Order: sequence, then C-alpha cells, then structure tokens
Amino acid sequence: IWESGLDTVKNEVRRIIDEIHLAQEEQGPEAKVTIRDHYVFTGNPGTGKTTVSRKFAEILAAVGALPKGQFIEMDASKLIGQYMGDTEKNVRDAVDRAMGGILFIDEAYGLANGQYGQDAINTLVPLLENHKGEFVCIVAGYKREMNDFMNSNTGLASRFNKPIDFPDYKPEELEKIFLLNADKAGFALTDDAKEKLHIPMERMYNRRTEQ
Repeated sequence: IWESGLDTVKNEVRRIIDEIHLAQEEQGPEAKVTIRDHYVFTGNPGTGKTTVSRKFAEILAAVGALPKGQFIEMDASKLIGQYMGDTEKNVRDAVDRAMGGILFIDEAYGLANGQYGQDAINTLVPLLENHKGEFVCIVAGYKREMNDFMNSNTGLASRFNKPIDFPDYKPEELEKIFLLNADKAGFALTDDAKEKLHIPMERMYNRRTEQ
C-alpha cells in the first residue's frame, strides 16, 4: 500500500520529515527535535490509514522525533467503559502506553456517542495538550463522520491540528497493488490475465461509496 498511490499523503509525510531535518540542522545534530502535532486521517476503509500510521511511527522514531516509536492501535469502542470511571481510566492507560510513540484511534467518531463517549473526549483533550511533544495521537475514520466528531467538542479542532485526507485508490493504483501483493505471495498472472486485470479494478472503483 505504501509503495503505490497515496501521493498526497506521502508528500505530507515528506514535508514533516523535511521540517524535522531542517530543525536538526539549525539546532545541531544533538538537538532534541519533537513533533508537537496530532492528526486526523480521513478516508474510506482500505485507503491505507492504519498502514501509513504504523509506517509514520517508524519514520518518526528513525529521525529522532519520537523516542520509542511504538504503535498503539485502539478502536474507539474499546476506550468506552461500561461503568462510571472506566472510560477515563481506559483513555489514560492508552495514552500512557503510547508515550514516546503513536496512539491510533480508529473509528474515533464513535467517541461522540453517549455520556461515556463524551467522558473519553473530555479526558483525551487535556492529555493531548499537556503531553504535546511526548506522543502523537492520530484519530481516523470516514470523512463525514470525522467532521461531525471534530465539531462535538470545542477543544478537538485545536488539538488535532493536522488533517490528512486519504483518497480512494484509482483503478491503475489498485491494479499495481494487486500485482505487488500477488508477487509477494508467490503468485504469477498470465499475460492474458494482466491485460484484463483493469476490468475488475475499474468495476471496484466505480462501485465504491462515498462517506
């Protein structure tokens, strides 16, 4: 997925890395450079949000912007507890585990539902500010639902200050990804199959739904 498509996303990642390298050059090779942003990744399923987030953690650790670079993946529903106080504890535990790396919250718009979901947001927002530079949080989901999520609390938009949209793969990109995965799995397509591969890929692209 990372090798094919996602040009706009990869350009944003390169920009971030260039800024880090520039800061390191200005402050000296031993300077501690941190990343103080949190991100909103929007897009349909299968557009690479989770894969890019994992790769992002590795890259930030490699350039010294994150001390550990671990990737903690959480579904929003797992943060919401069943009893009073559970949600706050779940959120704090997740942030503690992510310190020095990335906390990835998938389908984050689920936190906007119900009182316990609001408890999660109210707990997360100050942690994002108070520990800025110590970890990176990425919230991800469908674009429309994530827009509603960002509007559910006045503090979210200012904390999650870096939105990145993941466009659907175009048919030629889907074709390239399919061939790469087939090659990795040890499968080889005949020349006739390769010539006709664009047909199902175009059908998949045309049948996609906008969210």
